[in-house]
Amino acid sequence: MEPEEVAEMLRQQPQTVSVSIMDRDATEEALGEESCVGTSSGIVLVNEALKAALKKKHFICTAFRGSIGFSDEHSMQMIDQTGRVIGFDIRPEDRHLYEDRSDVVWLSDDFPMFNSEAISSGKVEMVMLPRHLACLMKPLPDHVVVIPATTVDWLLRKRFQIPLNCQIATSIVAF
Repeated sequence: MEPEEVAEMLRQQPQTVSVSIMDRDATEEALGEESCVGTSSGIVLVNEALKAALKKKHFICTAFRGSIGFSDEHSMQMIDQTGRVIGFDIRPEDRHLYEDRSDVVWLSDDFPMFNSEAISSGKVEMVMLPRHLACLMKPLPDHVVVIPATTVDWLLRKRFQIPLNCQIATSIVAF
């Protein structure tokens, strides 16, 4: 599909605030900055979403209010040195599934972890996973969505004149 076709599909979503096809300069600046992002805690960050996006040809910056309709996959997970998943993000409506578990330590309101030994050993990695949009799964099943770090979000807002409003989020759709 051509970028303008995908952009139009994104514009049709009720949560969409703006859609901008990214030129080479915008793409290199945003993805270059995203590749430098780390964690404040010193945990190793592995950005699989970025790795997947870098293999794509076209990039679209999308700004949206609320949820733009991601598929139900996790966006991040924590893994131990053996590759075992020891934590992941959850949707607010799934919190009740983990609240009463004695083996859960909460990293945040939406991130339960399941092995405190691995966490305290410091040998863990945070993995940012590729996301997908439900509205693009049929026409474009191989697309990837990158939810940018704060620094990249600011770059995108400045370049594409997206309002600084905490209810508006940005993403990069790559295909």
